Amino acid sequence: MARATGIHVKNVNLLMRTMRQMGDDAVDHNRDASTEIASAFLKDLTSAARTSQASAAAEAFKVYRDQIPKVGFPARKATGVSGGARIGELFYGAEFGSDDWRFGSRTRDGNFFYPTLRSEGEGYAQAWFDVITDVMDRTWSKGASRAAGA
Repeated sequence: MARATGIHVKNVNLLMRTMRQMGDDAVDHNRDASTEIASAFLKDLTSAARTSQASAAAEAFKVYRDQIPKVGFPARKATGVSGGARIGELFYGAEFGSDDWRFGSRTRDGNFFYPTLRSEGEGYAQAWFDVITDVMDRTWSKGASRAAGA
């Protein structure tokens, strides 16, 4: 079972429902921009991955074309590294460490994914909010110009 994490946006479901009512152009523009923002996060994530396991885990992530910037990985797929560990095992091991003292210490803060999200997340959120604001401004101004012309 996947565990979601990230930046909490209050009433995001209501916002997405409203966006869908604005039409396909608004939704498509939002999805395209969200995909670009998620791709930028993956680029930063890949550069933050400093070990071979972290790099393999980071490369397994993919961008989902959604109304919000969204990334994920197929947790049960085998990686081909680290004794055939699954991607989920590889990610959590590379991110949080091992209980075995020979492999280093465990961390709750993470090694590459969560630190990247914490340090850059506000910028990604602001970029997404800017897109949403732009879409709403353009959509509402179209509606206002149509109403004025009618």
